Amino acid sequence: ESPPEAAAAPAAPVRERFVSEWRLAVGLPPTAADWFAVLVGAFLHKPLLARTGDAEQDENFTRKFVEEFTTGKLLTVVAELQRQFPARGDYHPALDFVVLACRALALDVRCDDEACRARRLLLAQLGVREFAPAAMIQPKPLAVDACGVSCPHCGATLDLDVAAAAAAGRA
Repeated sequence: ESPPEAAAAPAAPVRERFVSEWRLAVGLPPTAADWFAVLVGAFLHKPLLARTGDAEQDENFTRKFVEEFTTGKLLTVVAELQRQFPARGDYHPALDFVVLACRALALDVRCDDEACRARRLLLAQLGVREFAPAAMIQPKPLAVDACGVSCPHCGATLDLDVAAAAAAGRA
């Protein structure tokens, strides 16, 4: 006798099961990456839920959402990230979060002005000028690991991080 099969639960409507994963947040600490996923998920999902079919009304909703979310939530999140992960040398997780979050917000051209204002406001909170090199998206170094590399002279084997060796001038 086979065990009774559980009744399959009906699938949740798309509106309730929105999932957003972005590779942009890979270099952020887990807390910042989680907030990034929340931000982008809300930015993509809330306007979909509020869609009315009226282009002007939908655009106004998206703009207002970016403006309110920025002032209501992002300022607090950035302050918390700054407290949890203080800047050390070139490592500045709160700044990286701001740069990536604002870049994601700017993907919707309908709210470009709001995204620019948010970026200015958040960068000012961090004490970074809007056009400073630190406020620009920096390319992530390519991680290339080579395992079991043999030295042709002595026969020793070791694992190499090629990108780190190249940055140090040893590749």
